[in-house]
Formats: sequence, structure tokens, C-alpha cells
Amino acid sequence: MIVRWGLDELGLLLAELGISRPLLVTTERFGELELPVATRFSGVRRHAPVETVSAAVAATHGADGLVGLGGGSAIETAKAVSAETGLSLVAVPTTYAGAEWTPYFGMRDEAQKLKA
Repeated sequence: MIVRWGLDELGLLLAELGISRPLLVTTERFGELELPVATRFSGVRRHAPVETVSAAVAATHGADGLVGLGGGSAIETAKAVSAETGLSLVAVPTTYAGAEWTPYFGMRDEAQKLKA
């Protein structure tokens, strides 16, 4: 785990990790920030619904890493995408939800009314 503070450090950290084409996983609120990312998925929803994770996984085409930016739902979604794709994840929390500190994540299956 590498800890850096502030978005100004993001480009340097990505370079240090060898990530040159990251996918940003975030909400609409942060989707337009000027960040050193190649592509963006700004459709994060509360509790990381399975459908949202699947859509984010589909957006990883050509990406060599992930940047999860936002609160717990954004970080959880990015962790689920990382688990599915094997892409490295840089978490940039905007709240203290704690999701950025654990390897675990949860997803919600709305069709079956399950959260795992």
C-alpha cells in the first residue's frame, strides 16, 4: 500500500506504478475533473449494484489500471472491477468510508434482492 495525499500526486503515483491508461471509476459529480486518466466511467451508484460493476468492467477496454475516486460506493465499485479484471487500483477517497483500506467489497444484486 502506498499512501499519498492530494490529487496533485495522482499523475506521479500512476507513473510510479507503471499505469499510463487508467480508467476513472467515479460518480457524475467527479466525472469531469481534469485528471491524468485515459477513459472515464462516471455511472457509480450506491451499494455497487452488479449491473453498475458490469458496465464499469465493460469500460475497461484498453485501460491498464483503475482510479477509484469518491466515497465508499465509488471505491467499492472500483475494487469489484479490479477483482474482475485484475487491473491495479489507485483509490482516491473523498470521504472517510473506510473502503479504501480493506481488500473486501460488496455488491448489490437488485434483481435477487441480495447484497454480497
